[in-house]
Amino acid sequence: MGRLTWSMIGKNDVHGLHALTTGRSGTLLLFSFVEASRIRVKSYAAMIQNGQGVTISGNHVTTRGEKYSTVMKPVQKGREQVVMMTVMNAAIGKRYLLTDKNHLDQDMFSFLMHRYHLPLLSEWIPVVRETLLNESMIDHPIYGATYMADPDREAEEPPVGLLGIQLHGECVPADDVLIYDFDRLSEQSLRDVVSKLIKKGEIRVSKTQSLKLDFKDFDEYITRYGASLVENLEETIDTLSPLKGDVDGFVAKTKRLYPQQAACINGITALKESGSKYGLMIEGMGCGKTLQGAAVVDAYFNQKWLKEH
Repeated sequence: MGRLTWSMIGKNDVHGLHALTTGRSGTLLLFSFVEASRIRVKSYAAMIQNGQGVTISGNHVTTRGEKYSTVMKPVQKGREQVVMMTVMNAAIGKRYLLTDKNHLDQDMFSFLMHRYHLPLLSEWIPVVRETLLNESMIDHPIYGATYMADPDREAEEPPVGLLGIQLHGECVPADDVLIYDFDRLSEQSLRDVVSKLIKKGEIRVSKTQSLKLDFKDFDEYITRYGASLVENLEETIDTLSPLKGDVDGFVAKTKRLYPQQAACINGITALKESGSKYGLMIEGMGCGKTLQGAAVVDAYFNQKWLKEH
């Protein structure tokens, strides 16, 4: 993985920019290259997807049996325009975690929460990661390395600037990208590790000792602990709009809204005003999603009119 001096797809020389692999003769995870012809770019991408692999500075990297997606965009090179193609392995984000040292804990926490059905705390990640590595449940990360040029070829200047890999909205040099492979880590193995670490006291759910919950059914659970649940949620979650029972905008004046419905309308409206392009309203049947959705639209246009006048 790293910056490329020359590459081949099949028997065709290509101007490679970046590549991430699982090793010098491993599996191709990401490959960016440029060509002047859009048709050739599409043809080379198809060859990769069909399993012909890529030769990077004399090392053949396989693509056989892997699935890839592609992103193509024009890039300006002086007065000329070339086409840059990025081929990405579909297993990125599912089997493979791409990160850097500045975001390692944050990215691994998000990856584990998305891949496995096990509640975790972000502060557990350093201990959990070290345990998984020591017990060989995941491999040590593969660090980027710049490939050496073929001694029999004259190195060429890259046709466009080396853009790096986009992580967290930042351009990270390919040499600094860390690759973790989670193929061997099963759901049960992760549960066993977390359970063992909790029993040993190396990770804790809470710094204070918790009392055992005492209830017979869900109704009794809500009756006894509902207030503390709400209190904990309010302390933990930074809400855009607090639960106050009233709608902030001039909406649904002919309808009587429940406090929770009003809070949902206020929250979605605040989400829109914060710049988000969408919001999710997840409620059970009969909770008034249609009314709330209409009220959000009503609130948005009412507030827009008030700002303009």
